Amino acid sequence: MSTTLVFSLWYQLADAYLPGGAIDFPPNGAHPDGPPRWFDYLFLSFNTNATFGPTTEGVRTRPTKALMMLQAAISLVVLVVLIARVVGLTT
Repeated sequence: MSTTLVFSLWYQLADAYLPGGAIDFPPNGAHPDGPPRWFDYLFLSFNTNATFGPTTEGVRTRPTKALMMLQAAISLVVLVVLIARVVGLTT
């Protein structure tokens, strides 16, 4: 959970400060011209944790791609360690 929250803030900062933005979000049906909000970055971060990559969002910059790779690697390591501990408890 903490990695999801931390990376959502990093994605928001990257999108705000990298030239041209870092992430292409699909248009919001209610407000198609509205800027993305923190919940959009939280959703992106959750999907990156759960599926090991972006789902509907487009990634524009290499630093953001590196952030996503780091988040997916951390999620994979946590999953492998968790499974190893569960297997270790049953033997």
